[in-house]
Amino acid sequence: FFSLCTRCDACVEACHQEVILRADGRLGIHIGTPYLDVQNHRPCYLCLTPPCAAACPTGALIPISQADIHLGTAELITDTCLAWNAKPCTRCSAICPIPGAILTADDGRVIIDPDLCVGCGMCVHACPTDPPSLRILPNL
Repeated sequence: FFSLCTRCDACVEACHQEVILRADGRLGIHIGTPYLDVQNHRPCYLCLTPPCAAACPTGALIPISQADIHLGTAELITDTCLAWNAKPCTRCSAICPIPGAILTADDGRVIIDPDLCVGCGMCVHACPTDPPSLRILPNL
């Protein structure tokens, strides 16, 4: 990605969800490099036909299937999760776009399958606790 990206902003401008940010130098990557911050900014909506990839003139971004996206993995913070503390809540499992990645067990507790989770951040932004009871652990 870094060798092909020219920092032209085509992907940033094409993203109708305004998910893609431009690096400002604090992240240790070149200023202007597009990146996602699904934990603190906005989730990636996993577009079926991603306009960011279609807009990329260099091939730095290419369309791939949702199942092949690996932005990170959601981690549940059970101490603050409503479902883990005897309060009904299914917001994260209801909004998750990947079938089976976040499930609600028979006892009402939320379970994350790390093999299916793509780290889009939709669950983090749907969580009603403050701070959210989920965080995205980036792939290393």
